[in-house]
Amino acid sequence: MWLQICKEHLDRICAFLLESSGVAFCDECLRTALEVTRIIVPERNLAEMAAARGFVRGQGMCACCGAIRVTTTAIAHKH
Repeated sequence: MWLQICKEHLDRICAFLLESSGVAFCDECLRTALEVTRIIVPERNLAEMAAARGFVRGQGMCACCGAIRVTTTAIAHKH
């Protein structure tokens, strides 16, 4: 049950990132925007989701809060 809840939130985060393609968000701002907690979606799950989806994850400036933190960015692939 818990894994299903986490997956649903990760899917929402993924959709949010794809809608904001090219914009970097820190984990905390992603959680705040989608009203989830660190307990429900820990860093490990965000990192795994980012790797599985081909998102860029690393140190950068969050577009939302402006802090230098680990951020996740969905990059639009040009074909």
